Amino acid sequence: MREYLKGVTVRDLQESDRQKCDGLNFDYLLEDKSKIFEKDELFVIMNKFDYETYGKEKLCDVIFVEHSDVLNEDLLRVDFEQIANDVNFNKPKTVEVEFVKNIDGTNESVFRNVNISDKFYIRQDIAREKYAKWYSAFKRQGKWEDDAPIRANVTFKMGNETEKVSFSNWNSEGVSSKDYNRAFSYKELEKEEFNKDDLDICD
Repeated sequence: MREYLKGVTVRDLQESDRQKCDGLNFDYLLEDKSKIFEKDELFVIMNKFDYETYGKEKLCDVIFVEHSDVLNEDLLRVDFEQIANDVNFNKPKTVEVEFVKNIDGTNESVFRNVNISDKFYIRQDIAREKYAKWYSAFKRQGKWEDDAPIRANVTFKMGNETEKVSFSNWNSEGVSSKDYNRAFSYKELEKEEFNKDDLDICD
């Protein structure tokens, strides 16, 4: 069980922080108007987008210390998954989809929203790790491209099969191994695509 810190302070990143941020793209962070969260001698930088997305109060409530064996020092971390997976922050939503096609030469499949005919998704399948990522998708110049990743607490439903997106501090939005469903996988749908092609010949 993680122990979250109390008394964390937050302020704007300043030029005087340059030395402590050695190794980071400091000029970009400064221009981005990033924030710095501090507790004693420890700190963590927060970019403007995440700060505005999650909010100061929520972020201050989920900061913890993690020891790095590689660096042999303590680091300040933000438990984003504690916020993102909260059903009060990201309301649960079910999206019914149907399989469209596999994208040749990739591990990606295209799905269509059953209830919104012009809305599509791309699912990236990392089968060996039982992990997948879902993105909104669009077609440009005849090619499918992914757009924004699908947020946590969205469940995709295909017939009787479901697969839920959650958030991980290490992999951001995606389908973890406990929610990974082979019915959505590239290899399983490859068989269905073959069968569809077979049927099309009879049209």
